[in-house]
Amino acid sequence: MEYQFKDFSLDITNRQLMIAEKDVTIDERAYALFNALIAAYPAECTKQELMTTIWQDIVVSDWSLSKLVSDTRKAFKKAGYTGPLIYTVHGKGYRLEKELAQQLQNNPPAPEHNQPAVDNSTELTQSIYNPLLKIGNMARSTLFAIAMLVILVGWGAYTAFSTSSLIVNEPENTIARVLWVDDNPTNNGQEHKHLEKNKIGVYPVTTTREALRLLSLYDYEVVISDMGRHNDGLAGIKLLEQMRTLKIETPFLLYTWHTTDALQREIEAHGGQGVLVDSQSLYARLQEIIPASKNTD
Repeated sequence: MEYQFKDFSLDITNRQLMIAEKDVTIDERAYALFNALIAAYPAECTKQELMTTIWQDIVVSDWSLSKLVSDTRKAFKKAGYTGPLIYTVHGKGYRLEKELAQQLQNNPPAPEHNQPAVDNSTELTQSIYNPLLKIGNMARSTLFAIAMLVILVGWGAYTAFSTSSLIVNEPENTIARVLWVDDNPTNNGQEHKHLEKNKIGVYPVTTTREALRLLSLYDYEVVISDMGRHNDGLAGIKLLEQMRTLKIETPFLLYTWHTTDALQREIEAHGGQGVLVDSQSLYARLQEIIPASKNTD
């Protein structure tokens, strides 16, 4: 969904913010924040509602939400926008500024480009459904068997080739490879682009199982993981533990929204190389890990 305001545009689906015709980078969570505020207007969103929506399966404090709102405001201001944005409802939560909401009423969100027209979809449904009526004499059991065979063959082809495709899809003259584990890879889109621009191949996976499988097959200079995945708030630490148990000594970095001294010690105790909370610190740490002879950044 893309929202057009007077001085900026916000593409929630593709995670893109344009201010003065320039692409502006903001925290990925800010898009979920705006999406929730726009949907709720004219009502406000409570802090608990926003934390549950934005962080979902991860337990966070009010401080995390306040920091996200503050960082978002700063990012807009740094990009040259000083108009209405997010209103703080003291003691409750946040609401979209009234002036922004009025602009939105005058400029409704653009429709999704890949959404088919109703008439076309109806014709497509009929073109598929009508021929099926002509095979009514075929036994249902035979149809079921054919369908299951197609599914099994398709799944087998996917599992056989999905891993190999990761190896060939990399920047030309790649100097290093990074295995990035995150159940929502779009959260790190800007980081992926930065690394690929500097000839570092990024191979995103969404589960610990996929990560361990690839680590058993290929060599990577470093593994980057989020903290919580798929209802497991400690998934990142558990991945590190399993890597070291399997004698996989690939350098490991935890990339998350917040860290503590205790978390840093926990990662180091399991053989990890650190916890990073922002992209610049991540890039600097990668420069230290990737051999100097390879690093061109």
